[in-house]
Amino acid sequence: MLEPERRLYNDLPKEEQDHWTSELKPSPTGPQFIPISHAAYLHYPVTYLFCERDEVLPLGIQQMMVQKVTERAGISIETETCTAGHSPFLSQPETVLNLVKIRA
Repeated sequence: MLEPERRLYNDLPKEEQDHWTSELKPSPTGPQFIPISHAAYLHYPVTYLFCERDEVLPLGIQQMMVQKVTERAGISIETETCTAGHSPFLSQPETVLNLVKIRA
């Protein structure tokens, strides 16, 4: 991925961007092409956190993904929105934690 600091961690301070970028490891592409054998979202309630500043998956793409899943699977997905980039669990951990508490 080009510019992981900007794309993955754009809403973190430079020092944290550098730290988390140094922790990245290569990931095989093969699993992206293996059909899902047990989609948990078909059996359990789901909430998607839209991240407005995500530079990997812009908001419109996130919305399209959720819409396609709900249409194809015939399920309901709750949604919430935050101002974070791609890694809200790092830049806005309280937002993520509060969402988990609300939905638990």
